[in-house]
Amino acid sequence: YKRVSMKIKILKILREKKDYVSGEMLSKQLAISREAVWKNISLLKRYGYLIEAKKGKGYKLIAKSKLLLPWEIQDGLDTEFIGKKIIHKMSIDSTQDLAISIADKEEEGTVIIAEEQRRGRGRRGRVWHAPKGGIWFSLILKPEIEPWRVTLLPLAVGLAITDTIAMLGIKATLKWPNDVMINDRKVSGILLDMSSEQDKINYIVIGIGINANIDNPSRYAYNATSLKDELKRDIDRIDFMRRLLKNIEKRYMQLDDEQLLEDYKKRCITLNKRVKVRSFDEEYDADAVNIDRDGSLIVVLDDNSIRRVFAGDVSIR
Repeated sequence: YKRVSMKIKILKILREKKDYVSGEMLSKQLAISREAVWKNISLLKRYGYLIEAKKGKGYKLIAKSKLLLPWEIQDGLDTEFIGKKIIHKMSIDSTQDLAISIADKEEEGTVIIAEEQRRGRGRRGRVWHAPKGGIWFSLILKPEIEPWRVTLLPLAVGLAITDTIAMLGIKATLKWPNDVMINDRKVSGILLDMSSEQDKINYIVIGIGINANIDNPSRYAYNATSLKDELKRDIDRIDFMRRLLKNIEKRYMQLDDEQLLEDYKKRCITLNKRVKVRSFDEEYDADAVNIDRDGSLIVVLDDNSIRRVFAGDVSIR
């Protein structure tokens, strides 16, 4: 991390000065060669910072990067453990696959984020298109809860996403169990992978995809929207990510709290609707009547029998 810390030191100086800073001054202050200064400035430019270089004057920071860089997200991040370590990739097959491969040895709260995913995946093996401009990340969690209560986690994360979208002045709703909607169009999806024993969870990796600054997202997925489409402007993805990680941590700490389910039910558009349930081996229509304390959906069939749905597809009729 030596190179990372040096470029961050240079960035800090450029930010504080708000004017031209000579290469000589940077070299003296940081005890590095002029060539090392130039190399780090070049690196910052590659990371999307707009830095002007003027002969005889030095370097001046004109605009910050818009990329989801760890040190930008962490600057002002007010969490206990989520996002304390962030791994950033410009492009990756899947943040979820990388997170699963390192989850055993990583600390709880580690985030893997990418500017784009080449092979993003949704639930049940579907393809998830993740172009530049969105927010695509995976979060490693190690909750001390019984494996049967794991259905609560996507609910908690979904709530946190709606909490954060509300800060932009938009009302988002939840479609059980993993979709975040704005005006009945999907803006975000959640994926969960778990490693567990009989009565203990080793780790959970939550994958989160948010259509943030994406034009016309319905090109990629049927019935999709984006925050940009809704607001008619780009959002500050760094600020959004900072707030989201804080909200996820807050909701994650509520897993044992009845308030979590109460809040979820208020925002859930699946409840009190006629639904079609597709599980791995059958399909049936039913009325969605409640969400149980483990996060499962309670439905009533036409013969008045009651079932609890844990997984599978539930579409509103």
